[in-house]
Amino acid sequence: MQKRDRGHIINIGSISGSIPSQGIAIYSASKSFLDAFTTALYRETRGTKVHISVVRVGPVITEYCETALQHENGGHVPTERMGVTAEHVAQRIWQLLLHPKRVIYIPRWLSVTPWVELSFGWLEDWIWAIVCSSGNRHKTKNASANRGILCRNSFLCCCT
Repeated sequence: MQKRDRGHIINIGSISGSIPSQGIAIYSASKSFLDAFTTALYRETRGTKVHISVVRVGPVITEYCETALQHENGGHVPTERMGVTAEHVAQRIWQLLLHPKRVIYIPRWLSVTPWVELSFGWLEDWIWAIVCSSGNRHKTKNASANRGILCRNSFLCCCT
C-alpha cells in the first residue's frame, strides 16, 4: 500500500478494549492491543494516502441472543435491547471507507465510553466487589462450564 501510495486498513475492535470487564479479560486485552496497534500504524503512516482505522463495535444482535436463553441458567442478554444489526455495522464500515477516520464507534453513542471508564471505572470495580461477595453467586451443576453465561436472576453470573 505504501508503494502504491493508497489503501485503507480497517481493524475490527470492540468497545471492550476501552472498558475491560469481568469475565472477558483476554478478549478485552486483545482488543486493547488492537487499539494500540492501530494507533501506532496510524501515526507511522501519517502524511501518506494509506489510511488506518479501528472500528470499536459495541453490542451486535446475533444468534447468541437467542441461544443464551437455551443454556442452563441462561437468560436474556442485557445488551440485546441496545444492540445494532450486522447490516448497520457493515453500513458504517462502508461510510468509513468513503470518509476515513482513525476511530469510529458503533453505535455512535459509545464514543463516551473511554471517558466513562476513566472517570467511573472505580465505581464498576466497587459494585462488582459488592455483588460478587454478597452471596449473589449462582451455583450450577457445572459452574466452570457456565462461567460467563448470563443468569436469570442477576445481571451477570458470578459463578466460581
